[in-house]
Amino acid sequence: FILPGLLAHERKLLFGLLGGGLLLFAMGCAFGLGAVAPVTVNWLLAFGESLAVNQLSIGRYLDFVLMITLLTGVSFELPLVLVGLVASGVLPKRQLLARWRQGLIAVFILSALLTPG
Repeated sequence: FILPGLLAHERKLLFGLLGGGLLLFAMGCAFGLGAVAPVTVNWLLAFGESLAVNQLSIGRYLDFVLMITLLTGVSFELPLVLVGLVASGVLPKRQLLARWRQGLIAVFILSALLTPG
């Protein structure tokens, strides 16, 4: 539906972004499932262990692990979003390079605010 309206260089860009997006999402999901979810679940199970007994529900466990996996996969798409914004001209490359320090500080602040505990 969309391909007939695109120019040749736009098609190449679209296919490159789609392929890169799938690869980055798969890598993010693998990282979330293999590295983030086990550490998070172990930490949550150890939290308050001396005060209460943990009772796991398979439904809630699967929902939690699936959410961690999908959100980690989506977070790995950020480089692709930046490449798309630069390629489309919405975000100038010079501005991105000039403000990388502010972006790094913003990521640290957001992660501190969004992290529970």
